[in-house]
Amino acid sequence: MEKTAFDARYQEYLAAIEDYLNSLFAEKPHWADLYEAMRYSVLSGGKRLRPVMTLEFARLCGLDWHKAVPVGCALELVHTYSLIHDDLPCMDDDDLRRGKPTNHKVYGETLAILAGDALQPEAFRLIAQATGLPAESRIAAVEVLARAAGAGHPLRRPRGSRPDPAGPSQDLRHDLRRGGAGLCGRRNGRRQAPSGP
Repeated sequence: MEKTAFDARYQEYLAAIEDYLNSLFAEKPHWADLYEAMRYSVLSGGKRLRPVMTLEFARLCGLDWHKAVPVGCALELVHTYSLIHDDLPCMDDDDLRRGKPTNHKVYGETLAILAGDALQPEAFRLIAQATGLPAESRIAAVEVLARAAGAGHPLRRPRGSRPDPAGPSQDLRHDLRRGGAGLCGRRNGRRQAPSGP
């Protein structure tokens, strides 16, 4: 595929993803501060590679990629929750993420933990309510995401993410986590298509 064609498709995917993510948690319920903390991290930018890969694999497998947007955005919510938690003082203790103060620096540790915790089940809700997809595709997508985000899978970073001289380097764990997320995007993109396994 020519780079210009890819760039155009990438921008189209990105626009759909950003519109969808921007529509989430926009209400002002009694827990508006929690929604604000969730949106702060979800809308903080990034390349959106996980949802983009999901949409592209769905398209390649013959599905109208628009129907896979909730599934792709679900991956982004799980990714965002992991970033919020990784930045916490008990983990990497980071002050900045993408050039902005980390969630816990803006909203405090308690609300940052709750924001991360809330994003994970919301990801599964997005998939469950993706009514443009058949129920069996949604169930398969939930299973793929649950396996990728579950204990013992590369998408999950081991507790105590600081480098262990006797174990794998932090860079290796980071690469494994990224690889798990990418695989999840490819599998979920394929699972949405009628011809998917």
